[in-house]
Amino acid sequence: MKIKEKFITRLSLLVAMVMVLLVAACTSDKSDRNCSQFRSGDFIIRIKGKQDMNTFLISRKDSTQIEVNALTNDTSWVSVRWIDDCNCEMRILRTTKHLPDSIVQIRNAMIIKTEIVSTTRDYYLFRSKTDNSPIILSDTAWVKK
Repeated sequence: MKIKEKFITRLSLLVAMVMVLLVAACTSDKSDRNCSQFRSGDFIIRIKGKQDMNTFLISRKDSTQIEVNALTNDTSWVSVRWIDDCNCEMRILRTTKHLPDSIVQIRNAMIIKTEIVSTTRDYYLFRSKTDNSPIILSDTAWVKK
């Protein structure tokens, strides 16, 4: 009986240690992110559409950003307001894409809230949303080399 009790005690301890490690591994430590390195620079975002891959070339200089759709060459000028090192709000100032006036008004009033959720030297993962839509875009922005 003593051997069985020791086994159960050790097994319980092992399970508890694994649970602590899992919680620690799954908990995002935001202090590990080096978001400030992405305030300025050139980035590439590839979004897979229904028909093809759409690539956006982004050139950001702290509070301004220019986005070019590599497929259509449509260009958007965006203002960027940094809330902290990892969060910003973006607003489309103008675009070369021809859209109906009603859509232009909606886009011009829209604030896009973006969070950098993870960083490496070569890319960052981000999550973007607006108050106008329940859709959340999560993707990767690669540093253009």
